[in-house]
Amino acid sequence: MGREQFAGHEYVDHSSHEYVRGDVTTNHAEGYFSQMKRSIDGTHHHVSREHLDRYLAEFDFRYNTPASCPTRPGYSTWSTRPKGVD
Repeated sequence: MGREQFAGHEYVDHSSHEYVRGDVTTNHAEGYFSQMKRSIDGTHHHVSREHLDRYLAEFDFRYNTPASCPTRPGYSTWSTRPKGVD
């Protein structure tokens, strides 16, 4: 996979001490991988190479799916407040 495959993508050159150019940064990717590493350490503690694709698919789904989405694990329509109580 070479750079020509990503010809339409912008990039910054860290080796030239370039970290931002206009609206092109690596912050989103760095934040994603930072959260992924914390998820593995905090939730799974260890992942096997054999099932790595499954862990990454789950993390990607959770990262890209709002907490209010009914298909997200842990979503509930059950109200924590009894009816008539304000």
